Amino acid sequence: AGTVVSGNYVLAAGASQFVGVEKVDFQVTGVTLRHEVVITSGLSEIGWLAYWNTKTAPNGVYTIRSVAQDVFGQTARSAPVLVHVDNP
Repeated sequence: AGTVVSGNYVLAAGASQFVGVEKVDFQVTGVTLRHEVVITSGLSEIGWLAYWNTKTAPNGVYTIRSVAQDVFGQTARSAPVLVHVDNP
């Protein structure tokens, strides 16, 4: 939380459920400016990973949440993490 990010940034989440997680998306929402992007992740050996090119977003404060969806369409959201995008 509170990390300053720039350029390409790796987003990671762990998600599990008895019946299986089908996908995990990351919601990146601007706090200071209206900007939102949803990034779909892929499952790797260390969890669900996605890549965010912060240069596509205006500088400012953002909230990042992971949203896991199971095979039945049920979703669960993580706690928000605030980051500050500061690209030159």
